[in-house]
Amino acid sequence: MATITRNDISNDVNMLMQNLEDKNRPLVSPAAALKLSMAWPIGCVLGYVLALLWMAYSFTPEQDLFGNNVSFSQKLDMEISFTVVIILMALGIGASLYNSALVYLSFDEETRNCSLVISRIKKLISRLATVTLVTNFIIALMSVLLRPEFIVIGAFFFVASMIVIQMVVSAELTRYGIAGAMSKFAKLVKKI
Repeated sequence: MATITRNDISNDVNMLMQNLEDKNRPLVSPAAALKLSMAWPIGCVLGYVLALLWMAYSFTPEQDLFGNNVSFSQKLDMEISFTVVIILMALGIGASLYNSALVYLSFDEETRNCSLVISRIKKLISRLATVTLVTNFIIALMSVLLRPEFIVIGAFFFVASMIVIQMVVSAELTRYGIAGAMSKFAKLVKKI
């Protein structure tokens, strides 16, 4: 990997600012930004929803010690609750990623491909997203194959992984010295 200098970063940020200030560039579709921002968190949660649906499909009613029938919602009430909480958190995280997706899509495809910073951040995020998606699906699979309580563990892993990823991306943006520029990009895009 080539060494990046401050001059390279400065030129890259100037190129990005000029691209945003171009008056002839088409506006970003809010639906496309929402789709991009929701894809990753909802993808992580999808494994838990599918696991819960499989458990509901394969559930056979049981009886408790007193001879009362135990329904699916009674037996797995904690798992259902945590799945609902995970879904709500994923929707919140996706909504919080909307501005970042809007800024990302505000740059045309050619600029995104030419930008040194965007390409490196994109690679980092894609690696982190792949790891979290696979890990969340493994935990969901473990909840089906081993014990349903793994869904509860999955909720905590989901939140922890999102926090760690946010810290890693923020550290990387700070390392490049463009953490402040990202907020300026977001304000500029909101004005448009």
